[in-house]
Amino acid sequence: MLWHPPRMNAVRCLTIAVALSLSVASACSDSGGDGDASGGASDAGSGGADAAAGPGDSGSEAAPEAAPPPVDAFNGDCKSARWMPVSDECWSCLCGACEKTLNACDQGCSDGVKCAFDEGTLVDVGADIPCEVRATLAECLTTPERQAGAGALIQFDTCLISSPKPNGFRVCEEICAVKYPGDVCERYPEPPAP
Repeated sequence: MLWHPPRMNAVRCLTIAVALSLSVASACSDSGGDGDASGGASDAGSGGADAAAGPGDSGSEAAPEAAPPPVDAFNGDCKSARWMPVSDECWSCLCGACEKTLNACDQGCSDGVKCAFDEGTLVDVGADIPCEVRATLAECLTTPERQAGAGALIQFDTCLISSPKPNGFRVCEEICAVKYPGDVCERYPEPPAP
């Protein structure tokens, strides 16, 4: 039996989990995510700055950068608290579309989501998901807390991808100003076979 360093085992497990999640997501994409993507949480907390949009700008004139909105402590109820630094509109969309998986996205998961935005590890093509997994693992799942939140992060992202939407790859990506850098597979190519 071959021994693989723990990090490589984590990569394999995360890749397998994402692949299985996406298989289920694509099989269930007609039935939607775990909520109604039309809005939902009207009392989803305070704040009003734009989402943590990651690299790049919105393509319009750059406005002065606002301070991150205050966030609530994680409480597992996205309708009564907002524990990620995103706008009210973004939070309402995320909670309305993926309430169950967002409610399970605790501090470690939330930190991983914010890091994926900030570090530009997200892709917008299904075939590139393995690159996203490698990038997110290398850039974001670097602490025990974030590693513990990996399962919830995968479930939340799978919901965002599989939820009904008028266009785009993830539900709420326009409202939340999700940026896709387009170079994730170049930065994190598939490693050569042993």
